[in-house]
Amino acid sequence: MYTISVGGCYAHHPAPYKMYRPNGISEYLLLFVRTKANFQIGDTAFEVLPNQIVIVDKNTPYQYYVTDTPYIDDWMHFDCEKEDFPFSSDILNNVSSSSVNCLNKPITLSNAARISAYIHQIIWESGYTSADYCRENVNMLMQILMNHIKEALLCNRAGVFYSPYYGKMQELRLHLQSNPDTDLSLEAVAKSMSISSSYFQHLYTKYFGISFRNDIISMRIEYAKELLTGTSDSIENIAYLCGYNNEVHFYRQFRKNTGMTPTEYRSICL
Repeated sequence: MYTISVGGCYAHHPAPYKMYRPNGISEYLLLFVRTKANFQIGDTAFEVLPNQIVIVDKNTPYQYYVTDTPYIDDWMHFDCEKEDFPFSSDILNNVSSSSVNCLNKPITLSNAARISAYIHQIIWESGYTSADYCRENVNMLMQILMNHIKEALLCNRAGVFYSPYYGKMQELRLHLQSNPDTDLSLEAVAKSMSISSSYFQHLYTKYFGISFRNDIISMRIEYAKELLTGTSDSIENIAYLCGYNNEVHFYRQFRKNTGMTPTEYRSICL
């Protein structure tokens, strides 16, 4: 069971700033760093960049500081049972080599905005949720957060590092999945991200294993399947709800992707 004793969101410290704890603290310290800073944990000194996260082990001396620019972070003091912590050295010695230690080192995040959202929600739950649900909510969210951090660490080890476009691409794809009727051109989306159309297409295919246009078609066909089997809407209206202004075009793409017409699909699956 995870517990949060104290934490803060978007804490802003003017330069020069230094946090120094020669004996560490009795809990784990989690820092989501938003601005570049110099760190020393134990005997190891390193620089932490924006959108990196650091988890300092219990009772470990640490300091971090900036000299010329403000320092901003999200932070939490947390604790848990050893068997619940996915980065305990004792646990790591007894599991597969794919599990790795994340303590006392910077981890580059693939989707910093999502991690930040979890941290903010955890701190909110720990401070404002009623006692009946607080511990359970915090514990569940902390498990999700730790899984994301572990995934980010494994990506770092595999040589997959943070891209400023990855989070934007994920948000775009979630929007498309939720709104399959959206009419977005590749050129317009690429322009909104200030990148070329060819580079956008390259990144989208790299991240999701499918081209932007084919992904939209796939999402629309999947939504059409749901409507065909879960509603009594006409084929014409389903085509419209899935983003097709031309019913003939809808028929062609549906048959190309499923091997049958919408009418045949509905009759077979009902």
